[in-house]
Amino acid sequence: MVIQELQQNKKGFKALVKSLFKRIDDAHNGLITISEFEKHFNDEAVRAFFESLEMNAADTWTLFASLDADGDGAISLEEFVDRCVQLHGPARAVDLYALKQGQVKLRHEIQKVFEYQKMVNSNKVGQASSTLRARTAADFQYMVSRSKSAKSEEGEPHLTV
Repeated sequence: MVIQELQQNKKGFKALVKSLFKRIDDAHNGLITISEFEKHFNDEAVRAFFESLEMNAADTWTLFASLDADGDGAISLEEFVDRCVQLHGPARAVDLYALKQGQVKLRHEIQKVFEYQKMVNSNKVGQASSTLRARTAADFQYMVSRSKSAKSEEGEPHLTV
């Protein structure tokens, strides 16, 4: 009973999001551009919707960028629905964990750059170049193996080298 109610609420929310998308999509081409988004930003219903998601962005650009998941400058219906569903409600522990893991990975990559810069600054350019080549090859192999396992789990063809 509770599960059905949750599913019904999610369907209702998605229907609301889709109707809002259609309201903003003036060209009726299935994409919201920044100009369309700016035009409707001060629309009372649009503002109320985003405020209900606690997305009180100070400007349209910030809000638009948070919804444009792939960064292509336009928001598709799928992107709009997915991002609004993701942003609806409080952050979950799994969301926070994924964010933390991304931060750890980024810190590791930045550390590699600093190490390489130290080698270059200490006139060990030849050593730095060979070290960089070895690390780049290892990093590439790691990315390929991760890509293979992720694609295989999704049932899609995987990358081969």
